[in-house]
Amino acid sequence: MMGAKNIFLTTEGDAWYRRNREKLEETKNFIAAEIIIEFLNRQKSGMGMNGFAWERFKILEVGCSYGYHLAKFCEAFPCQCYGIEPSKEAVEDGSHKYKGLPMQLVQGTGDSLPYEAESMDIVIMGFCMFWMDRNHLLQAYAEADRVLKPKGLLIIYDFDTKLPYVRDNAHSKDVDTFKMDYAKALTALPHYYLMDKTVFCHKGNYFDEDIQERISMQILYKEDFKDAYIRG
Repeated sequence: MMGAKNIFLTTEGDAWYRRNREKLEETKNFIAAEIIIEFLNRQKSGMGMNGFAWERFKILEVGCSYGYHLAKFCEAFPCQCYGIEPSKEAVEDGSHKYKGLPMQLVQGTGDSLPYEAESMDIVIMGFCMFWMDRNHLLQAYAEADRVLKPKGLLIIYDFDTKLPYVRDNAHSKDVDTFKMDYAKALTALPHYYLMDKTVFCHKGNYFDEDIQERISMQILYKEDFKDAYIRG
């Protein structure tokens, strides 16, 4: 059976984009970008994260669709944005739509990032991990960590359940979807610190009583290794 990665790169990525293209411009779909922008402005105005490159920083979004979140960041900050997305059509549309912004979109998946080590100040894993092949999941974590600079931010937003769930995908019988707390694997490590967690849902910036509809945005700070351990 063809794995989820190849299915999304060849068929389902474009199919998902066609199904959702018209809805992506709706205000409610900018909740994630708005939460991130508000958080960064709060840190900057409070003189937090002094080691962060506020004057010109690089953002990578894994699972960026056509780059509509990245466009918001380009408007709000002096940043260079990069996006990786399995849908070829989304990449082509975004590259045309936002050709005047400092943004580069490429087709690909999170387990193989075409960027140099420690080249990004912020890495966003946006609603992409719940469909990843389980045998690619650890590689996706490793790749995000590899390209993220120390003192940078790793931002994960996805379905958020206390217990792991696996569900059928209504649009593709060959691809399951997996819901879990995707930040937990990283916060178990001493050099990742949970700075902020916001819970919301697809319908708005509020908590949904339905456990299957809960989404969280978790913002993790990557400590320099020399600061993450206490020497005994």
